[in-house]
Amino acid sequence: NEAVSFAGHEKLDNLILMYDSNGVTLDKMAEHTQSEDVSMRFEAQGWEVLEVDGHDMDAITKAYRYAKDSDNGKPTLIVCKTIIG
Repeated sequence: NEAVSFAGHEKLDNLILMYDSNGVTLDKMAEHTQSEDVSMRFEAQGWEVLEVDGHDMDAITKAYRYAKDSDNGKPTLIVCKTIIG
């Protein structure tokens, strides 16, 4: 969490993080074990958040290129929505 906060504070817009959001934890579905909104947490710490279909390579590539070319003073979190299995 400190690193995320630091990156937003320092406006590290050359930092891109891809997050696999499949809604599953080790024990059961995430809705039963977590109440955190990851996108909101990153946005609150100064990040730009993009959400894509994690099974669509074209969408992932497009989001990555957008983030790489961005000069907005914000690191980027790309949330890749996937289905486990």
